[in-house]
Amino acid sequence: MKKLLIIGALVLSTSVFAQEKYDQKTVNNVNTYMTRISSTLTLSEEEKTEVFTIKAIHTMGYWEIAKNNERGTEEFTSEIKELNKAFNLNLREAFGNQRAKEIAIASQVKK
Repeated sequence: MKKLLIIGALVLSTSVFAQEKYDQKTVNNVNTYMTRISSTLTLSEEEKTEVFTIKAIHTMGYWEIAKNNERGTEEFTSEIKELNKAFNLNLREAFGNQRAKEIAIASQVKK
């Protein structure tokens, strides 16, 4: 729960100070993510909205971490791990373990 509050605060601060290009960049990134999921899974409109919101928070958090830390550093890596844990927790809380696993599998980039 504490992590959700931290991410929520991060999103609020990011969205308040975000430049216009980040807003469009977030939408583009999340739409790509949603397309990957939709090609494998059928989601209800409520599920689509929830996944979109959770992924947008995750994406904005990633960019905030990347902006404040040099990639490849230990601090960057640890913050990204925490962000990813919070993202996965949010998915599990919203959809349950099985559905969150299905979404995670469907979202993987096909090689």
